[in-house]
Amino acid sequence: MAALKALSVQFFCGAKKDFRLEGAPIISHPSLKSCMDKGVETNAALKAARPWKQYFQDEVVVVAAFGTLEQAQCVSNNNATEQLICSGAKKTLFLDSHLGVPEKTGSTGGEYRGMRTGAGLPAGTVKEVILKPEDGLQALSLLMRR
Repeated sequence: MAALKALSVQFFCGAKKDFRLEGAPIISHPSLKSCMDKGVETNAALKAARPWKQYFQDEVVVVAAFGTLEQAQCVSNNNATEQLICSGAKKTLFLDSHLGVPEKTGSTGGEYRGMRTGAGLPAGTVKEVILKPEDGLQALSLLMRR
């Protein structure tokens, strides 16, 4: 079983009718937050006008699309373990450049020897999640409090 080693997420916001089969909606907005703000108002008005209706093509949604690196990548700083870390992976300089000394030394007393990431999503992984704009705004407000 393959383990997930890298994850990316892209957020798209727009009316349901403006989305293609994959990716961003046809019409773009100045920002994700402005789209979500407008979406809360639009959706409330649509549902207030026709509360019995369940599907609105003009309803605004936020789509979170998940992805990963398809090709495994690695960087190793130790010859003794390079084969273990990089077997079947593409050697990529500066793959771990986002890590600082504290992340590489840690508090466990272990020795940092490199990093491996990528190799696709595990079978059965959900690739898209559809959210209401108000859910995205609520999550955003929780993140901003920290």
